[in-house]
Amino acid sequence: MTQKCMLTNQGWLGGFNYKVIIAVLVSWIIVYIVLAQGIKISGKVSVFTVLAPYFMLAVLFFRTLGLSGSTIGLKFLFWPNFSELFSAKTWYYAIDQNFFQHTIGTGIVFMFSTFRRRDDKIFRSSTL
Repeated sequence: MTQKCMLTNQGWLGGFNYKVIIAVLVSWIIVYIVLAQGIKISGKVSVFTVLAPYFMLAVLFFRTLGLSGSTIGLKFLFWPNFSELFSAKTWYYAIDQNFFQHTIGTGIVFMFSTFRRRDDKIFRSSTL
């Protein structure tokens, strides 16, 4: 008998999750509408996109406090194992995460640079 990777009780990879498909379609429709409006709506969108993660983090935080084992997680968060700082594996993961975050930051710089005029003095602006 051959064993399939990722086999679940619903079939290969679990089949379609229609709730996720609908959520992705709705989000892409919202992205299309915002992009179609152009830069004039970006201020209103940024108010939502700045506040929504804080709201979601608060909801998730209070939801997880009610789960079993949450005290173990909070203990691990606030009283870490400092002996792991001397492990090379920890520093490897930290450097890997640093490079990953750096690439995201570089991408946003390129995106914002497209809104600059061609005759702007970039060197003078960047040193300010």
